[in-house]
Amino acid sequence: MPELSRLEYLLQQYAESNCTHDELLELMELINKMGDDQELSKALSEVWKQINPADPIPKIDQEQIFRNVLDSGKIHRLPVRKYQTVKWIAAAILLFCLGLGLHNINKQRVSVQDNLSAEKVIKPGTNRAVLTLANGKTLKLDDNNAGNTLKQGNTTIIRLGKGQLAYLGDTKNNNGDLAYNTLTTPKGGQYQIELPDGTRVWLNASSSLRFPVQFQGENRRVILEGEAYFEVAKNKYKPFHVEVNHTDIQVLGTHFNVMGYADEVSTNTTLLEGSVLITAGTETGLLKPGEQAKVKDGIHISKADPLEALAWKNGNFNFGHEKIQSIMRKLSRWYNVDVKYEGNITKEGFVGTVKRSKKLSDVLDVLESTGLAHFKVEERSVTVMP
Repeated sequence: MPELSRLEYLLQQYAESNCTHDELLELMELINKMGDDQELSKALSEVWKQINPADPIPKIDQEQIFRNVLDSGKIHRLPVRKYQTVKWIAAAILLFCLGLGLHNINKQRVSVQDNLSAEKVIKPGTNRAVLTLANGKTLKLDDNNAGNTLKQGNTTIIRLGKGQLAYLGDTKNNNGDLAYNTLTTPKGGQYQIELPDGTRVWLNASSSLRFPVQFQGENRRVILEGEAYFEVAKNKYKPFHVEVNHTDIQVLGTHFNVMGYADEVSTNTTLLEGSVLITAGTETGLLKPGEQAKVKDGIHISKADPLEALAWKNGNFNFGHEKIQSIMRKLSRWYNVDVKYEGNITKEGFVGTVKRSKKLSDVLDVLESTGLAHFKVEERSVTVMP
């Protein structure tokens, strides 16, 4: 690769904290031009060979590295769609500077994949769910049976395929008995639904959404357990409410993500556009785009990265200085595995982005490459070790 020597120089400059602002921009441009993970991995592998294994690893300020990359003037001019790429570049630089490389460059380490036989490979989740009708009947949903329809009163339910379900209601005749359906995703499942009012909902793994077959009265109200992303159809005369963990989220028409798993420390609502009114007990809080409300012993509103909150919907795991326990809860839900811990587990945060389409062993290999944690996989159980 003709630009390898320049790449080596820039990486060394950065690792030794001698990288100028212009050199930092050049380094990011160089990595970005390489394209996919495989090409970058090959380039870093060649650089890795130049390093003496006996050399001490320099002390690196992880927070400062990440902040330097994201705070550079070039980054602020990038369009939103490239934000994830930028964060991935930052993670790649960080891992290299720690002397760790990417994609198991250090061949002396035994990867998680090496310990798994082909028949024990744990694959990622898929589009699957269970729809429970008002009469108690259940329907299994997956990517098959596209076009199949079901009638419930004045509402027609259509399987659209590719993990999508749509409710088409007669909005002129909604005075019938109020009937509720529930869409439930298991561990290792996700699904999309279009509600009778046109609101679209993406349901993450291990979640459920209870909703009326037709919205009647002055409000549109649904009940969520777990995590979902909402694109609410506008109707200024009929507010949309999401109930989750004793919290009420009220909107007229907007895009937002709600994470309310019972095993998480707080219920988080992240707003992309529009406005959201949060009510928890006697407290209320108004969210603006780019803000997140965390409900735990009150409502706490702060600036947030909406793309990080939406990583799961966009097919990624996005770790922004995230503790291993939080990461493993996500992996447990998506790969349908149990997790346990042995020994003194690291308190350091992890930075990076990994595709949710990867096998579990691939994700664990990336985490192991940091040297902060190791994993043992037995059947559908993962043990986290120092």
